Amino acid sequence: MSLLPPPAWLERGRIPGLDGLRAIAVIMVMMAHACQTAGFPQFDLLTAIASHGGVGVEIFFVISGFLITNLLLREIRRTQRANLQAFYVRRSLRIFPACLCLLGTVFLVSQLGFATIPWRDWLAATTYTLNFVHRPAWEVGHGWSLSIEEHFYLLWPLLLLMLGTVRSGRVAIGCLVFCFSARWIVLFAYPEWTQMAELWTFTRLDTIAAGCLLALLASSDAWRDRLNRLCTFRGAVPVYIALLMLSVGLCDLSGKLSVGVGYSVNAILIALLLWSVLTRADSRLGQFLE
Repeated sequence: MSLLPPPAWLERGRIPGLDGLRAIAVIMVMMAHACQTAGFPQFDLLTAIASHGGVGVEIFFVISGFLITNLLLREIRRTQRANLQAFYVRRSLRIFPACLCLLGTVFLVSQLGFATIPWRDWLAATTYTLNFVHRPAWEVGHGWSLSIEEHFYLLWPLLLLMLGTVRSGRVAIGCLVFCFSARWIVLFAYPEWTQMAELWTFTRLDTIAAGCLLALLASSDAWRDRLNRLCTFRGAVPVYIALLMLSVGLCDLSGKLSVGVGYSVNAILIALLLWSVLTRADSRLGQFLE
């Protein structure tokens, strides 16, 4: 028997609070880049928060996996299929204009002599493979996360449509296990590539997979009840925020802990935090995020 009715947004409409969470993630990343910029004011608290701005990327990854999967599941339930052509067109119109604007600006800056971008980096930037380039130019290097997103957009809708929800859920779980294992293999067998293990698609896709799995679980009455038990108790949001901060803090103690364990633990905690927030749309927190 269901403990709570399913949220109305599972079937239609925008998801309340999601834009607010994305804004927080974006601000964290912007702070991280700003504090690394010459001349930006340096305050201890601001610098401490900015030093962990990478968590904003992890939050964005989980949200992306959850949002895209939920949108695809809605369409499949409504029409028994997913229009992949329309999906890819929508994604392209969302991403390509901004990306082309950025690359055009960087090209102009490079032509004026204020930046030097090797041809290798231009090729990677235009093909969304920057996350496989070792130490790309700073002006385009942050496109690594967009590259992972693009690979996800390309593969996941096809898998979901071909395999169905149950087997896709197993794929998401398998991705969590595989990426965790792959990072440890790099740490022990190829430690010189540890920095790249934080960027490669096949070692970082588990964060997005956590969001995909959350959406798949939320679409099932039985599994949604289990999620609600984990996320709707009083104080769930501060508890998961505290656990996430603890995880991030512990990862500061060791690079192996950060790469080997931190990304996996953070992905799960962010997914639980996300559901805890989304089930409180009418609360003060939900209104604030809106």
